[in-house]
Amino acid sequence: MTAPDSPTEKFAAYRYPDPVTRHLEGVERIGALLLAAGASSRMGSPKALLAWDGRPLIQHQLAILGQVQFASVVVVLGHDESAISTAIRPDPNLRLAYNPLHARGRSSSVRLGVHLLGELDAILIVNVDQPLSPLLLSDLLAGAAENPEPLIVIPIYEGQRGHPVLIRQPLFRELANLDEHSLGLKMVIRRVKKRVKHVETTDAYSAMSFSTPPEYEKAISSRFL
Repeated sequence: MTAPDSPTEKFAAYRYPDPVTRHLEGVERIGALLLAAGASSRMGSPKALLAWDGRPLIQHQLAILGQVQFASVVVVLGHDESAISTAIRPDPNLRLAYNPLHARGRSSSVRLGVHLLGELDAILIVNVDQPLSPLLLSDLLAGAAENPEPLIVIPIYEGQRGHPVLIRQPLFRELANLDEHSLGLKMVIRRVKKRVKHVETTDAYSAMSFSTPPEYEKAISSRFL
């Protein structure tokens, strides 16, 4: 049984605000791109399969994304594809894509995702090792719904730029040509900084990520705060 104050129980009861729902239904077609192709070399085991609230982290990420009316959800796999894909439950709104160039870095997975979601109005880019929550997504999507002009929408938690990042269609061509040598997505954000919208969030999940066992343990211990 889940603890009364656990994140899982709180997340299950979350209701997205009506403006967010209306925006997703009739204004902007947004796709979610979940990046899970990395080797997790610093962690020593696939981060997508780490336990998070009693289930593999990738299941947590997809469960949170599944509460939102995204036009499509794509998961990009690469290293440990077989093991990770086994942990993903079938869903008609979910596409799995294998990135044969995953060893070249995250940019190669973003390029693949843009190829698959390029017909949409915006893409939410999510890293598997940066846990999501409904409140975080709600704050970000509410900020996006307020104004269609910003090309990039990024959450801010206690003055710190966080994740995930929403990118709108005018920048898709740049995303399709990303490479690690030019700093990837960071360089795109820098180039259009005057058209970046920062959305305040009260959710610490925006700043949570981990690449090593100590960072993972710290995240586990802080998720109830």
